[in-house]
Amino acid sequence: MKFSLFYPVAVASAAELGTGLLGLDSARYQATVQELREQAKCADECGWTSFMLAEHHFEVEGYQVTPNPLLLNVYLAQHTSRLRHGQMGLVLPNWNPIRLAEDIAIADHLTGGRLDIGLSRGYQTRAVGVLGQHFGVGIAGSDRAEVEARNRRVFEEWFELMRRSWTEDLWSYASDLIQVPPPGLSWPHPISARLGAGVSDGQLRQIATVPKPLQTPPPPLFTTLTQSPQTLDWAARVGSSIVTIASDIAMVNGLFQAYADAAGRYGRQVRPGEW
Repeated sequence: MKFSLFYPVAVASAAELGTGLLGLDSARYQATVQELREQAKCADECGWTSFMLAEHHFEVEGYQVTPNPLLLNVYLAQHTSRLRHGQMGLVLPNWNPIRLAEDIAIADHLTGGRLDIGLSRGYQTRAVGVLGQHFGVGIAGSDRAEVEARNRRVFEEWFELMRRSWTEDLWSYASDLIQVPPPGLSWPHPISARLGAGVSDGQLRQIATVPKPLQTPPPPLFTTLTQSPQTLDWAARVGSSIVTIASDIAMVNGLFQAYADAAGRYGRQVRPGEW
C-alpha cells in the first residue's frame, strides 16, 4: 500500500485565516515555503510515496496560495531524494496546453523523473473565469449544460495536445478551438527546411515540442472526481488513475469497480490497487 500527502498551502494558521488579505503578505509566503520544504523532507525520510499540491489562483485570503504547483514540485524535489511530487490537479482550461506540456516535461527532468501529473477541469469561478476566458471556458459542475459541455471539451482536447507533445515527434492539430500550427505561418529557416523539421515552402506545417519528459511512458496521470461517469470514463480511456474525496465505502468501491469495468472496455485489465 502506498500513501500520499495532499497539501492545501495556506499562509497562516486556521485561527488567522479569514481575518485579512493574508495572501498579499510576502513574508508569510516565504515562511510557508520554508515550512513546506521541511515537511517534504520529513515525508521523504518517513517513507511517504508522494507529496501532492493543488492549483489555485488569486487566493488573497491566504487559504491556498499555489498558482503554479509545478514550480513548487521542482523546488521540493531538490530537497528530497525518493519522494514523488505532483498536483491534484493542474486545471487544464487555465493553461495554453502546449506551454503546459513543455513545463511538465522540463519539471520531469528537474525532479529526476519523480513527477506525477494530476489533472482537473476547474471548479472556481474566480480562477477559471479569468484565466479561461480566451476560450470561453466556465467552471466544471455548472448547472448550465452548455458551460459544462464546453469545459469538458476544452479539458479533453487540451489533454490530447499534451499527449501528442509528449509522445509524438512532428505533429499538427486543427479544430475550431485551436490550430497547431496556425495556417500560413512563415518559417523560412534554411536549417529547419534542410532537416525536415516540419517546414515546407517556407511555411511551418508541423511542430515538435521539446524536451520530451524524462519518464517513458510520460509521467503517471491522476484525475480527481466524485462521481462523474464522464470523467471516470475519460480517465479509464487515457490511463489516468482516479482520486476521490468520497468517504462512503460503498461509493468508493462502486467508483473503483466502475473504473475497472471501463478500463476493460478500452483493453486495459486492472484490479484494485493497480490504478
